[in-house]
Amino acid sequence: MNDKRIKGAKSPVVGVNMLTHYPEKLLNYFFENKAKISNFKRLSHVEIYFQIDKDKLYLVDEFCDLTKSRVERIKTVSWQRVFIFLKSKSAIVFIILFCIALFMYFENFIWKIEISTGNIVSPLEIRKVLYENSIVEGMPKSNVDFKNIEDMLMKNNENLLWCKARVVGGILNIDIKEKITPPDTLKEDVKYEIRAIKDGVAERVYSTKGIVTVTPGQTIKKGDVLIQTTGKGAEGDVFAKVFYESESAYPLKKNARIYTGNNFTNITLNLFNKEFKIKNNILNYNKYDKIENKIGFINISKFWEFEDKVIDLEEDKIIEYAKRELTYKIIRHCDRAIEIKDTIIDKKHINDTLIVKLLLIGVENIAEK
Repeated sequence: MNDKRIKGAKSPVVGVNMLTHYPEKLLNYFFENKAKISNFKRLSHVEIYFQIDKDKLYLVDEFCDLTKSRVERIKTVSWQRVFIFLKSKSAIVFIILFCIALFMYFENFIWKIEISTGNIVSPLEIRKVLYENSIVEGMPKSNVDFKNIEDMLMKNNENLLWCKARVVGGILNIDIKEKITPPDTLKEDVKYEIRAIKDGVAERVYSTKGIVTVTPGQTIKKGDVLIQTTGKGAEGDVFAKVFYESESAYPLKKNARIYTGNNFTNITLNLFNKEFKIKNNILNYNKYDKIENKIGFINISKFWEFEDKVIDLEEDKIIEYAKRELTYKIIRHCDRAIEIKDTIIDKKHINDTLIVKLLLIGVENIAEK
């Protein structure tokens, strides 16, 4: 092999094109001499290609002498050159300067257009006008005339009150303020009488317009006129005492689980799929609760005896619960401003059931709005 070829290979790994009839023998020869090759390819019946370390090229020369093979070409692996260059300090400086130059170059262009509008003009309308006038993404910032853009958008849409264009970084921001047409003044809905929306007993009456037709203490039926007009309408509030009723049935007895206090613990040890009983009590409870707890190979089982019994419930607690439940059922359908004055409980027994009836007295505004 020509020594100039070896000296000319500047990278630590070189590619070799060889003509040989013994590729398998070549591989065995490299293996015996602890030479590593990579990217081995058979290019034709007699031509092969592989990559080998530069310091092992003498083995290629030796093999050619033994088998009368011939080296066609030796070349430096291109990626190795790049790798060697990247490891140098000059490459780092070059990359940094290149990135800075690239950033400064692209900073001179508009890469995004953001449009802020209201409810009348859509961003699509504004974007269409911009595109028709060659204001698009990717254009140089030097070609952007903000005053011209603002005047152009104002002329193309009569719904704009003002427009402002500005560039932030690589983004062209278009802010739009729309004209708002004031709504027509609605005619006031004048009521010429105010009626009751439910039954009650009047307590307080307030009127800013019209003549009040009820007095405190007067019984009112739904639909009664509370305030009449004097010709300019009727306005006011009538607070009345209202009455709501609700009832429900509650059992006086219930089935309960009563623990007797008798309990015991069993302990077993599980090893090699076999169970060894360390503590084993005989289970003679008819009804029981069982809780198992495993700690490694140890299994702890606890047993508590209980009995099922029918127990009597305390009537006072039932009534207290019924009062809260029935009150909630009533007020959830009332006005939030209702003022609860009193609650009256009535009860009666039917076999093992307690029937609870609640009368709720509250004060609320019963004048229609």
